[in-house]
Amino acid sequence: MRDGLGGIDTVALIGGTSEIGLAIAHELKALGASRFVLAGRDPELVEEASGNLPVANVIAVDAADITAHRDAVHAIFSGGDIDVVVVAAGVLHTHPNAEQIAAMALVNGAGSVSLLAEVADQLRAQGHGQLIVLSSMAVVRPRPSNYWYGASKAALDFAARGLADELEDTGVQVTVIRPGFVHSKMTKGMAPAPFASKSEDVARAVADAVQKSTGGVIWVPKILRMVSFLLQWLPRPLLHRLDR
Repeated sequence: MRDGLGGIDTVALIGGTSEIGLAIAHELKALGASRFVLAGRDPELVEEASGNLPVANVIAVDAADITAHRDAVHAIFSGGDIDVVVVAAGVLHTHPNAEQIAAMALVNGAGSVSLLAEVADQLRAQGHGQLIVLSSMAVVRPRPSNYWYGASKAALDFAARGLADELEDTGVQVTVIRPGFVHSKMTKGMAPAPFASKSEDVARAVADAVQKSTGGVIWVPKILRMVSFLLQWLPRPLLHRLDR
């Protein structure tokens, strides 16, 4: 539980090999977090990626294996209360085929929503905590370059915002992070979009939100809030021309 000054102790990261997720974990460590529970599909790879984080436990969880989510999330919380949970599981395919589209829909959409629901139940039961959900600017409007990815993330984004309303006055806060293009292993080889950021930029925005207990939707960088507003009103032919 947070101390009297709002400091955090325990953090759980679901998506334990996520470059952005791990950058967030290290920023939260700098804020004083001293115990980390990491969860990912391959526990060995998660341990290798954890670096110098003070890891208390590593849990096997596959976002695509929805039937195993309840037991996995119970295991994440088995060591005691958790102050911050980061849901960062995700997959991105460029020019995806049908199989890859289905994989994104399952992992980024249905699977992550399932994990979100299980985590929310645990946080509600303990009566406190902040839930950080990694969404994307791609949810704002379908664009030719990434609409399949955007569609998969839109389900998670919508669910997280609804959950924020449901959890109001329970002591649990939901923060939705919407980054634009982020330079990472996931986007390697892709042409960066305007206002591209780094994993560390997203991590600092999350750390600031945790330190200030800020809920709602946070854009990274902040200018994307205005950009997204303009994108919603661009005529379709112009949007397609700009997105080439």
